[in-house]
Amino acid sequence: MKSTMHLLAWNDYLKTGIDIVDQQHRGLVDLTNQTAEKLSSGQDLSVDEIRTILGFLMDYAATHFSTEEALMALSGIDEQHVEHHRQSHANFLKQVMAMVDELGGEGGVTAHQLIDFLGNWLIYHMLGEDQIFSRLLRKESPPLPAGETGGQPAAAGQALPAQEAANRSLSKLYAFMASRSQQLQVNEQLQRHRSNQMQELVAEQTAELAASEERFHALFHNGVLPTILMRLEANLMPGLIVDVNPAACKLLGYGLAEMLNFSPLDFVAAEEIDRFPMLISELLVTGRFECEMTLLTRAGQRLMTEMTMAQFVMNGQPVVMTIIQDVSARRAKELGQAELRQQARHLAEIRSGFLATARPPVSYSQHAPLRVLAAGPGRAMGPAQIAAFLAAQPLFKDVAAEDQALLCAASRVRRLRKGESLFAKGSTPSGLFLVVCGHVMLAVSSAQGDVKVLGIFGYRESLGEAEVVMNSPYPYFAEAVDEAEVLEVGQGALLTVLDKDNHFARRLMQCIGSRQHDLVHDVESYTLRSGAERVIGYLLQHATIHTGGRLKVELPATKQLIASLLHVKPETLSRIFRNLSEAGLVHIKGSRVEIPDVDKLIAYQA
Repeated sequence: MKSTMHLLAWNDYLKTGIDIVDQQHRGLVDLTNQTAEKLSSGQDLSVDEIRTILGFLMDYAATHFSTEEALMALSGIDEQHVEHHRQSHANFLKQVMAMVDELGGEGGVTAHQLIDFLGNWLIYHMLGEDQIFSRLLRKESPPLPAGETGGQPAAAGQALPAQEAANRSLSKLYAFMASRSQQLQVNEQLQRHRSNQMQELVAEQTAELAASEERFHALFHNGVLPTILMRLEANLMPGLIVDVNPAACKLLGYGLAEMLNFSPLDFVAAEEIDRFPMLISELLVTGRFECEMTLLTRAGQRLMTEMTMAQFVMNGQPVVMTIIQDVSARRAKELGQAELRQQARHLAEIRSGFLATARPPVSYSQHAPLRVLAAGPGRAMGPAQIAAFLAAQPLFKDVAAEDQALLCAASRVRRLRKGESLFAKGSTPSGLFLVVCGHVMLAVSSAQGDVKVLGIFGYRESLGEAEVVMNSPYPYFAEAVDEAEVLEVGQGALLTVLDKDNHFARRLMQCIGSRQHDLVHDVESYTLRSGAERVIGYLLQHATIHTGGRLKVELPATKQLIASLLHVKPETLSRIFRNLSEAGLVHIKGSRVEIPDVDKLIAYQA
């Protein structure tokens, strides 16, 4: 009597403690072990049996990966871990699809290859990555690296339990493969019977997979937070809703059947609709983000909400899960909208009176778009994201469609580490630069190494307009202040559009003229204003209104670089900040400066 072969027996080290995930994992482990038992008995797999197993693995990927990615999105796990896990899932699906393609070709897929693939996935993914995922989901510390236990080295020869399980499984896998290469044989008389057995086995696991998917839907529909699932359209707008939980129906006042015939555009305030192309383009490259959005209920009530959006794949189709939180009561309690508008107008008046030149007005109704990396590790902005980003730029807003396409085709994304050079002084311009995220400074330096910062540029600001038009070398250098991403629009395409589009030429002239006015403002500040006045002016330029009407400034660079920009010594800047803080005019915490009373700040006398 032949002994059975289990590649990986189900044990406590494989369990994640998340019932829906463990049920799906157990199904795949059982299928793999039963397939291994069949092969260890000297029977081989027919092409139809292999095709049936691969079909199950495709269904498994669609359901199980959707479950894990949805749970990660709901729990707010760090994007770095989410991206790594998502990439593992993509690799699994890619390998399965490759085997499906190979099965239809001349080479074919052997049972040896299939069991090797499944064994490695069970050992490395379930024992490793899924254990980290489950701990993050339960807000526990992830497992320590091999050889570390609570900061102390493990005793010589002592392995962690999960490592021991993996080692045992690997040993069994290699022993099985060696034995399998000797036992491989074909039994033609039992081919039809074995094929039926395999189909029944896969059918059983498929039914379990469907049951686990039903459990996920139950988890979704029983959720306390209003949640919707929607498709995405090619024009970067929300598509039809594919699922919605009762909490969302109750919040918006619609029935389930009505909601399933809607797109989010049907209950979003009219002034919010134009935001979607930019918001969704950010979602496509970051995978997850949060924003504020005004919604309309069936009764016409306006709701201020915070929406958390996450992209993942469900049943093989990309969907967006949106979790909605009603913050209207909280916003109204903290500060009414009328008071916010008054605060914004007051700040604008102070700016125009205090500063030599007009600066961009503050936005009081919504926070600025998230200043995060536009693409996660290993993911770059695609053509659609580049097109959306350019279309949102005031400089390119009204450019004709064919010219937009020309500019997009001539654009490329450059990622910069902190301190990395974008271009050197004296180099020849190759295009116009737009900051996608992070900050870039323009500066000049002396032979002695002294650096004078000319400007620090952030989200959606442009660099090098004059040099591109004049085709002259840069009189300064550009360097990333922090980790940054910059879109370079090719010089040739820019000049082509400039020659044919008078409106674009005028906007470019306005941009260059505004830069000249900034220079005049800076010279005036250096020569006619005190150091304290320069610092106060800088804070006013960069202040934004936050919840409760509080004015805040996020310093984009180190105080040493800001001191150079304001033409003061670093120790002078520190002293000014200290004096303002002691006077109760600012509250400083790291790179964030809060202004409790802007009128008192203006009246300050050093």
